[in-house]
Amino acid sequence: YISKQGTNCQGGGLKTHTQQYVSWVASQPEFQGLFHTLWPADGPMFPKLRLKLKPSLISLAGGMEAIPCTNPDMRATPLDPAAWRHKLAKADAVNAAVEAGKEDTSKRVVVMDLRNDYEWDAGHFDWAPRPDEEVFAETPAGGGPDELPSPLKGTDPENTEVMMYCTGGIRCDVYSALLHQKGYKNLYTLHGGIQNYLREEGNEHWKGSLFVFDGRMAINPALEGQLPEGQRSVVVVMHVRECRIWSLIPAHLFKC
Repeated sequence: YISKQGTNCQGGGLKTHTQQYVSWVASQPEFQGLFHTLWPADGPMFPKLRLKLKPSLISLAGGMEAIPCTNPDMRATPLDPAAWRHKLAKADAVNAAVEAGKEDTSKRVVVMDLRNDYEWDAGHFDWAPRPDEEVFAETPAGGGPDELPSPLKGTDPENTEVMMYCTGGIRCDVYSALLHQKGYKNLYTLHGGIQNYLREEGNEHWKGSLFVFDGRMAINPALEGQLPEGQRSVVVVMHVRECRIWSLIPAHLFKC
């Protein structure tokens, strides 16, 4: 997918070929700092090539035009998998104390799953409630102070710590910029998303499997992602940054 806010690409092939492709893309000036992940696969996971030009990188109620997600200063603080695991362990202790009545409810750390509800059903982090919305696109995104997802209802934007995660990180980059606009100060996201965490830290604080939108359907958290040279792999390439060639794309291609 290519949009004004950046690109979201998934593909597959032999390990050597996917590594060469990612290296070539990352060498282009428009894609400096590209983040990607590689995972094993039993065979081709994408039956055909699909290329789409989309007005918005992700679907969100009300669109993305007013959300400054391409400005890194407006996004949440990204935590690498190790830092996320450490912070989630602290959240576990705090939230358990809140549940036991030993801490005030204002101390609760909010852990938000920014995915579809059926993705949560397959697997999720500790303390993350199941999304009320069937699909992420329905997550409240209006400008009003009361237009918030249920985990944030009644929270203090100045002091509440909010930890957000999704499969690869894109939805979190977008939604954290929206929450920043709403006045939330202590926002944290999982860099590289769940896929990166499972590869680096295993399944600590994670329950279940990871739902993915390709032929694999789910990723086993115990899978370390080690790929023999000849084995097929799935490459996931993600990039959230203002697209420099967007204005050069012919308008009629938006209908392809």
